[in-house]
Amino acid sequence: MIKWPVFLISFSLLLFSQFALANKNSTEVIVVKNIENPINSITKNQLRNVFLGRNTLMFEPVIPPVETITRIIFNTKIIGLNESRIQSFYAQMRFSGRARPPKELPTTDDLLHYISTTPAAITYVPQGTKLPENVVVIYTIVI
Repeated sequence: MIKWPVFLISFSLLLFSQFALANKNSTEVIVVKNIENPINSITKNQLRNVFLGRNTLMFEPVIPPVETITRIIFNTKIIGLNESRIQSFYAQMRFSGRARPPKELPTTDDLLHYISTTPAAITYVPQGTKLPENVVVIYTIVI
C-alpha cells in the first residue's frame, strides 16, 4: 500500500525537477522567419492564428517535436492550450477540411534549415540558438 504514495511523490519530484531545469536553461523562446518574408513583426494573436492554421497566407508554420520544452512553452504562452487539446483541435480541423497541423521536424537544426530555405516558413526555437544569416527574430516569448 505504501508503494503508490512513494511512487507518486517520487514521480512528481522528478517531473518538477526536469521542468525547473529546463526553465533554468531556456527562459525565452524566439519566433523566427526567413528574411525574404516581407513581414517584420507579428502579434501574439497573429502567431496563435498562424500556428492553429487559421491564417497561413503570410506564413507556413513548422514546429519542433512534442517532447521539447520549447513547444510546451510556446503552446502555453501563445496558443493557450496543452498538447492534447491542440491535437484534438487539429483532428477536428482535418476532419472538416479547414486546416492541417503544422509540419513537425525532429531537431532545431532541421527547423532552422527549413526556415532558411523556405521563404514563407516560421518556427520557434530557444533563445541563444545560433541562427543562419537569412533567418531573423520577429517575436520573443519571455517566461
